Amino acid sequence: MMSVRNDRKHGMVRAGNRPSLRLALAFTLVCALACALALATGCGGDRGEDGGADGISLAERGQLTRSVLCYFATADGETMEPERRELVLDEGSRETMAKLLIAELARGPHREDLYATVPPTIEIDALFFDDVGGMFVSFVGASLIPWSWGSSSEFLMVRSTVRSLGAAFPSVRRITFLVDGRRADSLAGHVGTAHPFEVAEWR
Repeated sequence: MMSVRNDRKHGMVRAGNRPSLRLALAFTLVCALACALALATGCGGDRGEDGGADGISLAERGQLTRSVLCYFATADGETMEPERRELVLDEGSRETMAKLLIAELARGPHREDLYATVPPTIEIDALFFDDVGGMFVSFVGASLIPWSWGSSSEFLMVRSTVRSLGAAFPSVRRITFLVDGRRADSLAGHVGTAHPFEVAEWR
């Protein structure tokens, strides 16, 4: 029970537990201010949010970023070497990430001793995944025409694209190339694309 006593010396009435009440109120106010400050400054830090088996993460300022390897041809045309690229995504879908990766391949390598494998004119009209480890990439047929194709350049495009996408999406086991949304015998007449490419065979 709250005790009340008459303090004649100071001519006033005091509540015996008033100091403890003030202390509790002060503590509550400090906690509230600390929480508000934490929310305002984002002191929780940059939390990585797993976007699934393919690891899309949340970075600073709410942007989705993904570090990927793009494989380009060496001078002898026999081997491929990777360059690391950082993809900035407006939203974290796998389809968007795969399209951006192919766009990086089309931009070509930064290193002078590596060579582009995907034509800069390339356009994608559809890209999707199935539920059993398959990816489907449909190229716009007209975007393939300007490229100076030979059997080697077509082979390198297939190899670098399959290898780069396979490295970025570990859950993908097969990649199928389409032209204008339909299965095609090849992209430019040299490498058969009527059947899916097994990622494990192109690493």
